[in-house]
Amino acid sequence: MGKQKQMSLDLKFVPEKLIQTRTDICKDPDPAEKDSKLEGLVRRLSGISGHMAKAAAVSLSDKEVQALVSYLPFNDFGIDEKPVFEILKNRMDRKACQNLFASWQDSFDNSDCNYFIKKLVVSDSNFKELLGEYNIDSRVFFRILNSRNIPLSYDEELIGKHFTSGEDFDNRLRRFGVVQNSLLEMECKRALLTFCGKADYLDCSDDNILYIVRDYDPYMFSKFLMNFLDKMDIWELQIYSGLAEYTRGIIGHKRSASFASFFEGADKELTDKYLNWINIHKINRYFDNDQRSRFWKQFRFDNVIRYSESNTVVLDMGQYIALEFLGETNGTIYICTREIFRDYFYPRLNTSDGYELSLFFQKNKNLCAVSRSHSGKWQAHLKNIISKKQMGQMLQG
Repeated sequence: MGKQKQMSLDLKFVPEKLIQTRTDICKDPDPAEKDSKLEGLVRRLSGISGHMAKAAAVSLSDKEVQALVSYLPFNDFGIDEKPVFEILKNRMDRKACQNLFASWQDSFDNSDCNYFIKKLVVSDSNFKELLGEYNIDSRVFFRILNSRNIPLSYDEELIGKHFTSGEDFDNRLRRFGVVQNSLLEMECKRALLTFCGKADYLDCSDDNILYIVRDYDPYMFSKFLMNFLDKMDIWELQIYSGLAEYTRGIIGHKRSASFASFFEGADKELTDKYLNWINIHKINRYFDNDQRSRFWKQFRFDNVIRYSESNTVVLDMGQYIALEFLGETNGTIYICTREIFRDYFYPRLNTSDGYELSLFFQKNKNLCAVSRSHSGKWQAHLKNIISKKQMGQMLQG
């Protein structure tokens, strides 16, 4: 996993099978001539009607058959490939099936080609035997071809179900027929983070994971985050501060439409774990990992908000609200009921500077349930008060 960044996202992909196909179709070294001959063959076959398909298949040389099956997943010339598929189904020997399977891995989003392969999966014994040698059930491969994201489905249906944490991922890919340096290999590796285990996540740095998931589409990012939250405990999650900040920007705050949409139908335990992770991230960030952050991240909060104008952090515990003044490591902590906070203190958070608000709290500290400085054994004392008065809940591991 430590090498994931280097081997997973090299997007300068070159379809080597297509290049080889153009080399093999004729011996002429002129690239333009090679393309012209390949295009001529493909266009000629695409114009042959159904009743002539068998005769056309017989007339093809073995070399032309291999060149065609290697080319068809790409369809660079934009022709109607259905007549060509109809011709080739009569010439799909073992070598042709092997070449098609290998070339398909470099261009697996061609729906016409995928339809042809699905027909082979159902009715061609050579193709079924090939899949069997790669430990792939034909029904499973049919589902993969029908999926919305083929590399992710390949991982979920094959690699993930037989995946042992810490085992060499390349060996798993080879076992299920994934060609080295193919686009499918690259994309399967990129999708590894959507199903791997805790040890693999911990083997990756925050920067490494972030580098990979930034390129995920919304579907893959959702798959990744749900698995990530499920595998990691709350204290392990706080290692990934960059990922937390990135995720927070995508999903939005707890009451946003984007948050509701993202977590719709999700397990409540995972949703709560996400919120706790983000709140711990904000606490560490706002308090710069000082003694206050070490204290407050023990608790569960509905939200943690920083107000820049008054330079304060508000920690919402539900029925009670705690407030800290940033920069005052020896200042005063205030805790009051939600109603008192709403009616007396909240209106001033964005209209007063820190000094003015601090004076206002000092004058009205009788309205607060707790007023405690950061001196002495303040952590133990405050923790005892919060527990006895049931002001907030401690986080569990």
